[in-house]
Amino acid sequence: MALQVPKIKFDDFQKFIMSPEIVAVASAIIVTPFIIGFITNFVDSVPFLRDHVTIGLILSAFLIFILSSKIRNITFRAVAIGIAGGLLITAIEPFISDLIGGGSS
Repeated sequence: MALQVPKIKFDDFQKFIMSPEIVAVASAIIVTPFIIGFITNFVDSVPFLRDHVTIGLILSAFLIFILSSKIRNITFRAVAIGIAGGLLITAIEPFISDLIGGGSS
């Protein structure tokens, strides 16, 4: 029996690509690397967070999560959530690497 590939209409594909979940993940991958430098510079400018960049990034991520709940446009909200998620992952990545043994000794 031959493998049948389902036919996808352009409208269905466009709805899939523009779904909030896909937009959030894409913004976490594409937009967050550009934003992270600005946020890290801001955290470095705050005296009590200068020595604790990880805490500053986590607080920034939570602040963006909170602010994203106020955004009415679904696409912009998904972008904000993706950026916040990317920041949070970047902030906790050193701890996770140490836990799973992937960090440098």
